[in-house]
Amino acid sequence: NLIQRPDNPDVFAPGDGIVQVGSVKELSEKVGFEINEWNSLPFHVEATSYTAYWQDVAEIAYSGEGQTAVYRKGIGSEDVSGDYNVYEAETKISAGDTLVTLKGDGGAYVLAIWKDGDYAYSISVSDEMSESSWEALLNQGLSGG
Repeated sequence: NLIQRPDNPDVFAPGDGIVQVGSVKELSEKVGFEINEWNSLPFHVEATSYTAYWQDVAEIAYSGEGQTAVYRKGIGSEDVSGDYNVYEAETKISAGDTLVTLKGDGGAYVLAIWKDGDYAYSISVSDEMSESSWEALLNQGLSGG
């Protein structure tokens, strides 16, 4: 029963390129591209945090009323959600001119991912939502945020 441990395990520490900032303006400056607040959420936002990941991905995390939502924008076309779960269900919907992939279980979804030009996006929520609720959230958010 030999357990192998890496000589240099990956441990992220402050200064490794993950930086928390105080506003969406600071976040945009830190990553070098513009990101806007997501103004259409299914709950009243009580707290917001802004995190830059290696100048590649910008993240805005919202929480309130016992729920959370995490909005990410990153350079490139790869999935920037950071969500590596395997979901039972996956479907594609249109939000305006944007094709969005929803992922979840049992007809309700917790993750939306999409691409637009040079950027990839995601929004995840803690409480599952129906396809129609996602359509409303994405149509409002993509037109206003």
